[in-house]
Amino acid sequence: MEKGVLWTGSDDGLVHVSRDGGAHWDNVTPRDLPQWSMVSQIDPSPHDAGTAYLAVNHYKQDDYRPYAYVTNDYGKTWRKIVNGLPENSFVRVVRQDPVRKDLLYCGTESGVYFSPDNGARWWPLRMNSPGATDAETAAVTAAHAAAVPADAGIADPAFLVDD
Repeated sequence: MEKGVLWTGSDDGLVHVSRDGGAHWDNVTPRDLPQWSMVSQIDPSPHDAGTAYLAVNHYKQDDYRPYAYVTNDYGKTWRKIVNGLPENSFVRVVRQDPVRKDLLYCGTESGVYFSPDNGARWWPLRMNSPGATDAETAAVTAAHAAAVPADAGIADPAFLVDD
Protein backbone atom coordinates (compact mmCIF):
# COMPACT_ATOMS: atom_id res chain seq x y z
CA MET A 1 0.00 0.00 0.00
CA GLU A 2 1.16 3.48 -0.79
CA LYS A 3 1.32 6.30 1.74
CA GLY A 4 -1.29 9.00 1.13
CA VAL A 5 -3.57 6.80 -1.03
CA LEU A 6 -7.11 6.57 0.31
CA TRP A 7 -10.03 4.71 -1.25
CA THR A 8 -13.70 5.17 -0.42
CA GLY A 9 -16.87 3.53 -1.66
CA SER A 10 -20.44 4.47 -0.91
CA ASP A 11 -23.83 2.84 -0.53
CA ASP A 12 -24.98 4.66 -3.66
CA GLY A 13 -22.33 3.06 -5.88
CA LEU A 14 -19.61 5.71 -6.07
CA VAL A 15 -15.89 5.01 -5.77
CA HIS A 16 -13.35 7.74 -5.04
CA VAL A 17 -9.58 7.78 -4.58
CA SER A 18 -7.23 10.35 -3.10
CA ARG A 19 -3.49 10.20 -3.72
CA ASP A 20 -2.64 13.11 -1.41
CA GLY A 21 -3.97 11.98 1.94
CA GLY A 22 -7.51 13.24 1.33
CA ALA A 23 -6.83 16.79 0.14
CA HIS A 24 -8.27 16.02 -3.32
CA TRP A 25 -10.59 13.23 -4.45
CA ASP A 26 -11.22 11.72 -7.91
CA ASN A 27 -14.41 9.88 -8.84
CA VAL A 28 -13.16 6.57 -10.26
CA THR A 29 -16.45 4.63 -10.30
CA PRO A 30 -16.40 1.80 -12.88
CA ARG A 31 -18.41 2.92 -15.92
CA ASP A 32 -20.51 -0.25 -16.11
CA LEU A 33 -21.49 -0.27 -12.44
CA PRO A 34 -25.28 -0.12 -12.08
CA GLN A 35 -26.66 3.02 -10.49
CA TRP A 36 -27.42 2.68 -6.76
CA SER A 37 -25.07 -0.23 -6.22
CA MET A 38 -23.49 -0.66 -2.79
CA VAL A 39 -19.71 -0.78 -2.50
CA SER A 40 -19.08 -3.60 -0.03
CA GLN A 41 -15.32 -3.42 0.06
CA ILE A 42 -12.23 -1.92 -1.56
CA ASP A 43 -8.99 -3.78 -0.91
CA PRO A 44 -5.71 -2.10 -1.92
CA SER A 45 -3.09 -4.54 -3.16
CA PRO A 46 -0.29 -5.39 -0.73
CA HIS A 47 1.93 -5.90 -3.80
CA ASP A 48 1.35 -3.03 -6.25
CA ALA A 49 0.66 0.67 -5.78
CA GLY A 50 -2.37 1.68 -7.81
CA THR A 51 -3.92 -1.77 -7.70
CA ALA A 52 -7.15 -2.30 -5.76
CA TYR A 53 -9.95 -4.87 -5.70
CA LEU A 54 -13.58 -3.80 -5.56
CA ALA A 55 -16.57 -5.82 -4.31
CA VAL A 56 -19.99 -4.37 -5.09
CA ASN A 57 -23.53 -5.64 -4.66
CA HIS A 58 -26.85 -4.58 -6.11
CA TYR A 59 -29.19 -7.02 -4.38
CA LYS A 60 -31.37 -4.28 -2.89
CA GLN A 61 -32.45 -3.61 -6.46
CA ASP A 62 -33.22 -7.34 -6.99
CA ASP A 63 -29.97 -7.80 -8.94
CA TYR A 64 -28.04 -10.74 -7.46
CA ARG A 65 -25.33 -10.88 -10.13
CA PRO A 66 -21.69 -10.72 -9.00
CA TYR A 67 -19.83 -7.42 -9.36
CA ALA A 68 -16.09 -7.65 -8.70
CA TYR A 69 -13.38 -5.49 -10.26
CA VAL A 70 -9.65 -4.83 -10.25
CA THR A 71 -7.79 -1.65 -11.20
CA ASN A 72 -4.04 -1.32 -11.76
CA ASP A 73 -4.01 2.45 -12.35
CA TYR A 74 -5.70 4.02 -9.32
CA GLY A 75 -9.17 3.51 -10.78
CA LYS A 76 -8.67 5.12 -14.20
CA THR A 77 -9.70 1.78 -15.70
CA TRP A 78 -11.40 -1.23 -14.12
CA ARG A 79 -11.55 -4.87 -15.26
CA LYS A 80 -14.54 -6.97 -14.21
CA ILE A 81 -13.39 -10.24 -12.61
CA VAL A 82 -16.45 -12.52 -12.33
CA ASN A 83 -15.71 -15.44 -14.70
CA GLY A 84 -16.61 -18.62 -12.80
CA LEU A 85 -18.65 -16.95 -10.05
CA PRO A 86 -22.32 -17.98 -9.85
CA GLU A 87 -24.54 -15.64 -11.86
CA ASN A 88 -27.04 -15.29 -9.00
CA SER A 89 -24.73 -14.80 -6.01
CA PHE A 90 -23.62 -11.28 -5.17
CA VAL A 91 -20.08 -10.49 -4.03
CA ARG A 92 -19.25 -9.37 -0.49
CA VAL A 93 -15.43 -9.26 -0.57
CA VAL A 94 -12.41 -9.74 -2.86
CA ARG A 95 -8.92 -9.92 -1.40
CA GLN A 96 -5.45 -10.55 -2.73
CA ASP A 97 -3.18 -13.05 -1.00
CA PRO A 98 -0.40 -11.24 0.88
CA VAL A 99 2.25 -13.68 -0.39
CA ARG A 100 1.12 -14.85 -3.84
CA LYS A 101 0.39 -11.86 -6.05
CA ASP A 102 -1.93 -13.63 -8.52
CA LEU A 103 -3.94 -15.52 -5.89
CA LEU A 104 -7.29 -13.94 -4.98
CA TYR A 105 -10.11 -14.90 -2.63
CA CYS A 106 -13.76 -13.96 -3.06
CA GLY A 107 -16.63 -14.28 -0.61
CA THR A 108 -20.06 -14.33 -2.23
CA GLU A 109 -23.51 -14.77 -0.78
CA SER A 110 -23.36 -18.49 -1.60
CA GLY A 111 -19.75 -19.49 -0.95
CA VAL A 112 -16.03 -18.85 -1.05
CA TYR A 113 -13.98 -18.87 -4.26
CA PHE A 114 -10.34 -18.56 -5.21
CA SER A 115 -8.57 -17.46 -8.37
CA PRO A 116 -4.96 -18.47 -9.04
CA ASP A 117 -4.75 -16.11 -12.02
CA ASN A 118 -5.64 -12.66 -10.64
CA GLY A 119 -9.37 -13.01 -11.25
CA ALA A 120 -9.33 -14.39 -14.81
CA ARG A 121 -11.24 -17.46 -13.53
CA TRP A 122 -12.77 -18.33 -10.13
CA TRP A 123 -13.01 -21.79 -8.56
CA PRO A 124 -15.07 -22.90 -5.52
CA LEU A 125 -13.09 -23.32 -2.30
CA ARG A 126 -15.03 -26.20 -0.76
CA MET A 127 -12.87 -28.43 1.47
CA ASN A 128 -15.92 -29.85 3.27
CA SER A 129 -16.81 -26.41 4.60
CA PRO A 130 -20.43 -25.27 4.55
CA GLY A 131 -21.53 -22.85 1.89
CA ALA A 132 -22.44 -19.34 2.87
CA THR A 133 -26.09 -18.41 3.40
CA ASP A 134 -27.96 -15.16 3.80
CA ALA A 135 -27.25 -15.28 7.54
CA GLU A 136 -23.67 -16.51 7.24
CA THR A 137 -21.87 -14.70 4.45
CA ALA A 138 -18.29 -15.63 3.64
CA ALA A 139 -15.84 -12.90 4.54
CA VAL A 140 -12.44 -13.82 3.15
CA THR A 141 -9.19 -13.21 4.97
CA ALA A 142 -6.19 -13.74 2.74
CA ALA A 143 -3.64 -14.06 5.55
CA HIS A 144 -2.49 -17.67 5.31
CA ALA A 145 -5.55 -18.44 3.15
CA ALA A 146 -8.04 -18.45 6.01
CA ALA A 147 -11.70 -18.44 5.01
CA VAL A 148 -13.77 -17.12 7.90
CA PRO A 149 -17.58 -17.22 7.84
CA ALA A 150 -19.05 -14.10 9.37
CA ASP A 151 -22.44 -12.52 9.96
CA ALA A 152 -22.39 -8.75 10.32
CA GLY A 153 -18.96 -8.84 11.91
CA ILE A 154 -19.71 -11.65 14.36
CA ALA A 155 -17.30 -14.50 13.68
CA ASP A 156 -18.52 -18.09 13.80
CA PRO A 157 -16.34 -21.22 13.57
CA ALA A 158 -13.42 -20.65 11.20
CA PHE A 159 -12.07 -22.87 8.46
CA LEU A 160 -8.32 -22.57 8.10
CA VAL A 161 -6.46 -23.62 4.99
CA ASP A 162 -2.75 -23.39 5.65
CA ASP A 163 -0.59 -24.37 2.74
